[in-house]
Amino acid sequence: MANIVIPGRQYPLVAITPVMGIANIGAAAGYDIKIPPGAYVREIYADTLIVFDGTTNTITITDGTTVFVNAQDIKSLGRETTAVVGKYYPAGGTISVTLAQTGTATVGAVIASVMYVGLNRVNEPQVS
Repeated sequence: MANIVIPGRQYPLVAITPVMGIANIGAAAGYDIKIPPGAYVREIYADTLIVFDGTTNTITITDGTTVFVNAQDIKSLGRETTAVVGKYYPAGGTISVTLAQTGTATVGAVIASVMYVGLNRVNEPQVS
């Protein structure tokens, strides 16, 4: 018996926060990314664009149950470490992005992005 051919292809959707800076430091100053029902989160990134200059500056990305980025240092440029990727949200969900610090940063910028697909959706059927 042959495997079932899957002819459908889907574009991934990406939610990206606005550039987060010193005004976004603190639990109530971050961003929430709404994930629709039936979504499978494939990738989560945090990218430091401008180094934060506080004593300690971190970013956390979590849905309240799973911590994807756990208090990663944002005092160096580039992509931060993602602890967990790949999670299904049958009823949808919310992924929160927060910044924290000790000391007082005067400069810094970071963005976060969440890439997901809606399971059982097709954007382009492929000829088999």
